[in-house]
Amino acid sequence: MGIQGVGYEDGDELLPIEVRAAHQAEAKFVMTVDMEPRSQDALSSASAARLSQEAAGRQRIAPEALIADFVSPS
Repeated sequence: MGIQGVGYEDGDELLPIEVRAAHQAEAKFVMTVDMEPRSQDALSSASAARLSQEAAGRQRIAPEALIADFVSPS
């Protein structure tokens, strides 16, 4: 599936914050806002699939957040 046979992926799903890319573009100061939900904030009605998706997002964000100059929580 895709557009004219080319598959695309939502950038937020692939890598929600791209700190490494900003550093590679020679940014002098990188700040980001972490909008990924925290597991402790999950609704009691959240499905296991949703909780798993949020945990995967956390795993993608963590290494990037560590190298940011400033990370603001949502």
